[in-house]
Amino acid sequence: KQREEEKTAYSLDDIVAQMQKPINYTQSDGRLVRFYEQRAFITDKNDVIITIVDRDTPKADWKEGEG
Repeated sequence: KQREEEKTAYSLDDIVAQMQKPINYTQSDGRLVRFYEQRAFITDKNDVIITIVDRDTPKADWKEGEG
C-alpha cells in the first residue's frame, strides 16, 4: 500500500523568513538553495522561487555554499 503524501501549507511569513536566510547550497543547474529546518527553497539567480521541498537531508548533488 502506498503512503499518502502529506501536503504542507506555507504562510507568507514562513516564505519571507526563509527567503531572508542566506543561500547555503547550489544545484548543478545553477539554481540556488536555502535549506533550513528540513525545508528547501530552490530559486533562480533572481530569487524567483522555483519550488519548495520538504526533505530530511540536503540532496546528495547539492554543492555547499553560494555559487
